[in-house]
Amino acid sequence: PLDEGVVTPKEKRPTEILGNQASLSKGLFQVTDRETVGPSFAGTSGNFLYLLRENGHAFEWSATTSRLEKREVSKTDLLGVINATWSSEGDKLVAELFSQGKIRHFLLNTTAPTASLFLPEGIMQVSWSPSGKEFSASIFQSNKSSVFLFPSSGKKPTLLYESPIPDLRAFWITSNELVMTTPASGVAQTPLLLLNKNTKGISLLRGALFGLGFSFSPSGAKVVISQTNQDGRSLSTTVED
Repeated sequence: PLDEGVVTPKEKRPTEILGNQASLSKGLFQVTDRETVGPSFAGTSGNFLYLLRENGHAFEWSATTSRLEKREVSKTDLLGVINATWSSEGDKLVAELFSQGKIRHFLLNTTAPTASLFLPEGIMQVSWSPSGKEFSASIFQSNKSSVFLFPSSGKKPTLLYESPIPDLRAFWITSNELVMTTPASGVAQTPLLLLNKNTKGISLLRGALFGLGFSFSPSGAKVVISQTNQDGRSLSTTVED
């Protein structure tokens, strides 16, 4: 999909969207000309998903060998939506909403809308497990960060880890492991910590770095790590096991 700020003149577009279908051709094509949030590809099907910013309705584009087909997978109004984190199957998402001066998170089940619900307040970040059957949520409360494990229903979470670090984030990398870190900074060093969801054990994966950025391979076996000096300059990137 094209960036919403980039519009190819109609007479030059390689593909034209016709209603809910589009013919595939080489080059770029515009999925929508409306503002969207939370664009994502479903892990198993490869379908493309997004929400409309104006009302939070969810759409899915599925691809065949020659055509793209669009369908509206949710008509639930999510006013004030600013972000969305989708499960691997693309049937559930956690929407981040700005409402009445504060951020709230809403778990939307696109196949069973009545099972949708608001999550506890104070959530800073969420991450779905590779299976899509559970997700983690980093919550700041009582002057500490807590990482909770939620089933896909969003009910009865269990505590995985607590820390006095105020901005701790957790990201799934394998079925049983999460990596924890803080936002990248050029003035404060950031470590990578490995959390085992079964044993709740913690280990140091990578020592503290300035400007830390990372991206794990789908299997979790390798990671791309970037870092800077303490002035936020001299960016370097390495691939590590």
